[in-house]
Amino acid sequence: MLSRNVELKLISLVFVLFAFGLNGSDLFLPNFITFNKVGLFIILCLLINLSLSDRLINIFNIAPFIFLLYILIIIGLVSIFFSNFQQDISYIPIINLLLSIFIFIVFYGIIKPLDNSSLDKIVNTIVILAFILTTIFFLYFLNVIIDVGIQNNWQIRNEINDNVSVGLSRIMNGMFIVNSISLGKLVFKITPKYKLVSYFSFFQFIAITIIAGSRQTLLSIIIFTLLMIILKYFTITGFKRVKHTIFIFIFISILSLSLYILLTYFSNSIISSWIIRRFFEDTSSQLNGDYGRLSIILSGIEMAKEHFILGAGPGTFNKWSFNNMYAHNSFANLGSTFGLIALFFFISTILFILLIATKRIITISLQYKNITIIFFSLACTTFFIGLNFNDLIFEYIFWTIFAFVLPLMYKDG
Repeated sequence: MLSRNVELKLISLVFVLFAFGLNGSDLFLPNFITFNKVGLFIILCLLINLSLSDRLINIFNIAPFIFLLYILIIIGLVSIFFSNFQQDISYIPIINLLLSIFIFIVFYGIIKPLDNSSLDKIVNTIVILAFILTTIFFLYFLNVIIDVGIQNNWQIRNEINDNVSVGLSRIMNGMFIVNSISLGKLVFKITPKYKLVSYFSFFQFIAITIIAGSRQTLLSIIIFTLLMIILKYFTITGFKRVKHTIFIFIFISILSLSLYILLTYFSNSIISSWIIRRFFEDTSSQLNGDYGRLSIILSGIEMAKEHFILGAGPGTFNKWSFNNMYAHNSFANLGSTFGLIALFFFISTILFILLIATKRIITISLQYKNITIIFFSLACTTFFIGLNFNDLIFEYIFWTIFAFVLPLMYKDG
């Protein structure tokens, strides 16, 4: 049987593998060796190890998620039977949902009994892996910049989109997920170990975000940070709350001043010009209706109206959507392919669980509250921001984030 330390390293590795979801070809490996397949193989090994050691403990607390996944699977199967797009049907979304059940069982079984020291080891392992992969992509970005020139920002984006199998948006989302743990470690000062690694990894990530012009990623960082700070504020009292308030004020002031100086006194620099154009001018233009992805989402809404009960069938979105594009929006994808009933069950269940989780964090003395806040903030950000810009519902990482945070919610102090 596997030792506890090996288990901790493996579930940390699974978290990072699912976050990126790369194909083997992206790292000069055979294409059939994907991050998701390696992660699933590790999950299988951990599941067998849990069974052999009689640690498949009571999983009552994950019942809402198991029920939700079963509902989505059943609706998906019925949708396939009644779909008018039989030639375009894909079983992959349903298979991914089914396998996500085992991810929940493994993560709950391993994380629920852990003590503070073991949880710190998980965080530290994720931080190290985040640093390694972020550094690889940082060097890759630098190589692209050398080839095309830093002034050609759109060409940089296109080059990466053309050469990375999962696309730029998915890469940025993966880097956000793993580096959010590094940021949380720094904000809450969770063990001084690997502090420098966390700083270096996160600053590389910020540089990549600016160069790539990823507005979704920047918004995710802001929302994630605010959620952590707000939740922490409501869980402390007395002078600690005063100190926390002062910290928030200083943090926002420094950030605002830095941005003002950059955009005012260095407005003619390449970086400033790109920030102004991409993060301000393009955003303003798209909010006024000039938004390419909106056409894709609207085509999904139209399809959901036509097939509102069971949808058009799993995997069919890009077959009939605007320009045959993928949804880039999980809600549009789920509503149009599984139907509005599935979409209602999904949104209502997740919101209910997030509401209960928020109440537990604020009102109950949870053990390891800081680590819980980090992963809970990541879950909220992924649901409210990540799903609106990516097709993550049928990706393992979405369910893995919740599988990670749920056992922490029930570690009562």
